[in-house]
Amino acid sequence: MTQGQEASFWETFPDDKKGLRTFTRQNNLTNYQKLKGYARKGYTLNGYAGRGKYQFTKIASLDFGYERFGNIQYRLTPPKKEIDFFNKKLVVIFNSLGLSAVKASTRMFSDGAEFHIGESVFARNTYILRLADSNMTVGSMYLNTPNYPTFIEETDLLIKKVMRDLALSIDDVVLIGSSRGGFGAILHAFVGGYRAVVTDPIVSLVYDYNLDDRFFLRDDIEPDLINYIKPYFKATDSNRKITIVTNSEVPITYPYLTRLPNDRLDIIDLDAKLFSEMKHGELIAGSIPYYNSEINQALLEIDRGEIAKNTGKLSDDFDIEYPIDTRYFRFSAENGQLVIEKKQDVAENKSSFLVLKSAISNADKIELQSDSPVKISVTNGRKADIGLNFSDQGIAELGIGGIWFMLKINTSDYEVGKKYRISKLRITK
Repeated sequence: MTQGQEASFWETFPDDKKGLRTFTRQNNLTNYQKLKGYARKGYTLNGYAGRGKYQFTKIASLDFGYERFGNIQYRLTPPKKEIDFFNKKLVVIFNSLGLSAVKASTRMFSDGAEFHIGESVFARNTYILRLADSNMTVGSMYLNTPNYPTFIEETDLLIKKVMRDLALSIDDVVLIGSSRGGFGAILHAFVGGYRAVVTDPIVSLVYDYNLDDRFFLRDDIEPDLINYIKPYFKATDSNRKITIVTNSEVPITYPYLTRLPNDRLDIIDLDAKLFSEMKHGELIAGSIPYYNSEINQALLEIDRGEIAKNTGKLSDDFDIEYPIDTRYFRFSAENGQLVIEKKQDVAENKSSFLVLKSAISNADKIELQSDSPVKISVTNGRKADIGLNFSDQGIAELGIGGIWFMLKINTSDYEVGKKYRISKLRITK
């Protein structure tokens, strides 16, 4: 064995089980301790040549055939057909555990095999970002370790980089994962404030440490994984939902969810018939169709804006109908005044329309009184629209032929977080 700064080396081990079982505590404690020691130096198991001979490779030298960002290996899959009619979206997959394979790529990057990825599963215009758990022996639950102290930060930077490259906002992103991947998705839902949908996440390793340390993380990761999330509970002011599909009969996962803050959690106790002793893997495999439907629900919410009809009444100083909210603007009536609020910043300019009670023509004047400058144009409901220039007295003359029956406001002319109060908007014939 030659092991130091080499990218890769081979070593022969006794009590060979032709796979990862060779290194379990129950099989051979010395083998187990050696594998753990190599992992702490940045090496991971990556090959088998028979007769107890195994290859160890530096994680920094691993090549799964995909893209890299620091030590993270990932794959970004575009939609089969991008349709401009729908918003672009991003699903970030944190992979579930692979506990038996010799190849590091299979253990750390299961390639989302549990999802039949395609437009038949996910909503249209959805990009898919798969992240390998590129650390230790079978991964580190996407957590930092002494040999990789920036794993969490690099993962967050990678997600943000992909968002920038695709010109997406945080509301266009959904994090998903099962088991180990479920924990990774929850972790980064708190780190970055994202929406997440997970199934039966592992949030405690107590059961594994009490068995045979199959994750090979004992003494490197403390068993209560929620302690690693706690520093990020208030990292953002996000109220984006974290949906957890689980079952209260799974003893190794469900009871530990109580330590997560519940203001963002939507826990679904799925009515499922589970027969195995552990129940965890059985639930994940059996709930895939339901889980996919929850993911799609989260994706469809990106395109859908449910609008409640406004209550209240405008004063007689308005010659417009009380407008209904849109995805981009909120309208309300306060003491008879019209209050306009821009809901969100958007990459492209978006418009909302105010219906006049009667059409106006070139001889008409529009009188506007507001507590701060507002920009309004008249439109015929098609491409034609004319910006209104109001005098210091709040009077704008139309001065152009045609019949106009709507006013228009644009998101580019308004600021998020500011209320624009209009006390009068009248038409003078």
